[in-house]
Amino acid sequence: MPRISPVAPAAMPVVTGATAPAADPADEPAAPTRAEKPFLVYVEDPAASSEKFDAVEKVLLQDERVAYGSRAFTAVRMSPDEVSTDPLLAKQGKALPRFLLVSADYASVTTLEGNGLNAGAVWNAMKATSDKFFTKSLEACVREMRDTILELDKIEGERKVLDDKKSRTAAKGSEAEQKAVEAKLAAVEERKQKVLERQRVLWELKPKSA
Repeated sequence: MPRISPVAPAAMPVVTGATAPAADPADEPAAPTRAEKPFLVYVEDPAASSEKFDAVEKVLLQDERVAYGSRAFTAVRMSPDEVSTDPLLAKQGKALPRFLLVSADYASVTTLEGNGLNAGAVWNAMKATSDKFFTKSLEACVREMRDTILELDKIEGERKVLDDKKSRTAAKGSEAEQKAVEAKLAAVEERKQKVLERQRVLWELKPKSA
C-alpha cells in the first residue's frame, strides 16, 4: 500500500539471553527527515467515473508542463482509503479527484481540489514545491525537456527519410551509395543517443542543501 508519511527503518533484531545489552532509546532508528524528491500525489477512486475524473485524465495529466515536470517528483496514485490511513495526508482535502503536493521534508502539503483543480494551478504548485527544494527551476527543466523532444522528433524524421533511401539504394544503388546512407544513419543514431543522455542528465536535480 502506498504511503507518504516517513517510516522509520526496521530496528535491529533483538538479542536474547543473559548477556543481551539493555535497549537504549537513542539507538532506535529514526524516521527519515527528507525524501529524495517532493511528492505529487493523485488521489482518485478507481471505481468512479465522472466528468471531473475525465478532465484530469484527459486534460490535466496530458498538459506537457505537468507531464514533464512530474519527473522532479515521486508521483503516486492513491485511493481515498489509502490516504485516510496516512497520517500526513488524512486531513488534506475531501474532494475526488484531488492532488496533494508534499514537500521533500514532509513539512508542508498543498491541496488542489474542486474549482482549484486545473492544469495551471497544479503547474504553479509544482513549480513552487520543486523550486523550494532543487537548485534548478522546474520551468527551466521543462523548457529544456521540450527542446529535446522537438529535437528527437526532427531526428526521427531524418531517420525515416534515410530508411527509405536505404531501401531504394539496396535495390538499385551502388555499394558506395549504400555505405553513404549507412554512415548517415549511424550519425543520426549518435545524435539521438546524445539527446537522450541530455534528457537523463537534465532530471538529475540537486537539492539546495546538498
